[in-house]
Amino acid sequence: MKSLAVLYAMIAFTLVVACGATQPPVAVPPVTSAMPGPSTPPLASSGEAPSPSASAYTGHGAGTIGSELLEKYRPRPLPPDVARRIESLMDVRAPGIGRLGPDGKAMYFSWTITGVGQVWKLDGPRRFPEQLTGGEDNTWLASVTPDGRTLVLQRDRKGEENPGLYLQPAGGGPLVSIQHVPGVQTHYEAVSSDSRYVYFTSNDRKPDAYVVYRFDLQTGHVIAALMRRMHEAKAGKASPTDLGGIDALVNAASAGDIAAVEALLAKGIDVAALSRHGESALGRAAAKGRVEMIRALVAKGANPSAGNSRGITPLIFAAFEGQTEAARALLSAGADPNGVTGGGATALKVAVDLRHHEIEQLLRKAGAVK
Repeated sequence: MKSLAVLYAMIAFTLVVACGATQPPVAVPPVTSAMPGPSTPPLASSGEAPSPSASAYTGHGAGTIGSELLEKYRPRPLPPDVARRIESLMDVRAPGIGRLGPDGKAMYFSWTITGVGQVWKLDGPRRFPEQLTGGEDNTWLASVTPDGRTLVLQRDRKGEENPGLYLQPAGGGPLVSIQHVPGVQTHYEAVSSDSRYVYFTSNDRKPDAYVVYRFDLQTGHVIAALMRRMHEAKAGKASPTDLGGIDALVNAASAGDIAAVEALLAKGIDVAALSRHGESALGRAAAKGRVEMIRALVAKGANPSAGNSRGITPLIFAAFEGQTEAARALLSAGADPNGVTGGGATALKVAVDLRHHEIEQLLRKAGAVK
């Protein structure tokens, strides 16, 4: 069920766009945006328009356009006096629309005062708000559960426009991932009146189509249309050879449903089979931090070092999602700490880049060197 984007961009290449001015620096407000104006120096041009791509454009982000093309046509730096005037107009760091808790005593809202959108809490009038989230990734409030105990948040890693969905205690604390899949958009839709279920949509099965999912806050399980396949498997109705059965296996592993996995494997589904989106059951279990599922799949013959259709190993998935215990379980099962994708990414590089320090230490102790 998990396609992959920030991680793929990390694997494919690192794009650095230089945007420093060529003139001596002057004191200007912090840059938060750039827009062309009449004083913009002309772009370097060869006198001809760029040739159309040989294939249709798909997706978005740096991974879809070559670095040379981006460099050729990127806006050139504005003169400092022009930039200063524009920045003073565009540097608006106002808070977003707030949402009251159900008891009316606290307000939660998004604010870009730090330069990056984060979620804040205000406990009453004439008080300064408390910052609940941090880091370098834009995070915003989606909802507050009716019981007032939990915030539902969205977060976009590195501006990739593929947001994930998270939970956080209303009083602050670590984020709990509902779903954040590289290359996949996950959007909040609703919370049930009893505060048990969060409903969201995601294009993880097909890029141009969205599936409705239900997340159970009590069990941590995600229910979707493909879960029907798991129940059919338990009833002895699943086909062992079609992609639906393989998709069901991968989704069951992601949901932590060991009974469904065992039923599908008993029907002949290969534990190492890849879903129609190129994902493995072990990779999905690692990404979701399903430690018991990892152990069960390895016991059934899953290779802890085997990658998905793009060569991304379960260990790299665990490093990307910050799943420390999943990484520990994979290493204990014999996962190669230096496994590398075709694009050159390793679990250690991912852990270092995303500042998942515990996983970095685990990997180094296991012999990871790159």
